[in-house]
Order: sequence, then C-alpha cells, then structure tokens
Amino acid sequence: MHTDPGVYHAVPTAGGFIVSRDDIPGSAFVQNNGNITWNDGSSTSYSEASAPTTN
Repeated sequence: MHTDPGVYHAVPTAGGFIVSRDDIPGSAFVQNNGNITWNDGSSTSYSEASAPTTN
C-alpha cells in the first residue's frame, strides 16, 4: 500500500486492518488475506484489487 504520512491510516484489528484516509470519508476492513470489505458493505477480492489496470 502506498503511504503518505498523515493521509493513510491502517489500524491493526482481529483478522486484518481498518484502513482509512484523511481526505476521504469512511474506512475499509482489509483482511490478512487481502480481501477488502468497504464501509458500504460491498467487498473486493484480493485478486480483483491487485489486478493490473490499463491507463
């Protein structure tokens, strides 16, 4: 994960991390296996989140 001091925050919790940013409301739960559960209840698998994108 890219980090900018003071912008991104990752707080350890059971089974993963609660990740948030200062400039975007909400947070996400990132499991130790890389799967993400967003604050709206939707989820993204590690394979989807880590897949290359085209610009």
